[in-house]
Amino acid sequence: VGINAINNKTGSSYRATVMRHEVAQTSWSGAYNRRLVYDSFFLGGEWNPVLNTEVRLTASGYIGDQVDASNPYKFNARSLVFEARYRLPLNYSVGYGRNFYRNLTTYRNKTNVQSVAVHFNTVSLRKDYDGGWYSIVQYADSVDTAVSTVPVLTAKAGHQISFRVAKDFSF
Repeated sequence: VGINAINNKTGSSYRATVMRHEVAQTSWSGAYNRRLVYDSFFLGGEWNPVLNTEVRLTASGYIGDQVDASNPYKFNARSLVFEARYRLPLNYSVGYGRNFYRNLTTYRNKTNVQSVAVHFNTVSLRKDYDGGWYSIVQYADSVDTAVSTVPVLTAKAGHQISFRVAKDFSF
């Protein structure tokens, strides 16, 4: 079930979606069958708080179970994303994004719980061209932390610089 609301005067839009998923999977070798049952949600809003500025805020997640007698577990994940873009003269724009994601998995053996947390930041410069073409240079950094009840903590960090060229086919 999804609901979308758009204000044509301000350009603001808001979305809410809830879905039920039932997934059955058999490995190619036939070694296992897996059945997942979970609910997911998405909430989002996009608006222009001041001239030349776009802001987007989204929250999504899922909660469910693997209903496999040999290895049942529960999972619960959430993601929160903030994005902002400011339009500069000469068809340029700068952007910033921040994403926080957390996933908690609980296995049949209650002493085995896994938690993954990811923080992700991006800064970008975009140039728009005629005909819907645009290019983006983007810098991103992230920290990925995984914790398990087995006393192991792993933290990984990364940095990325990317360049891409794309075309917008909007009508």
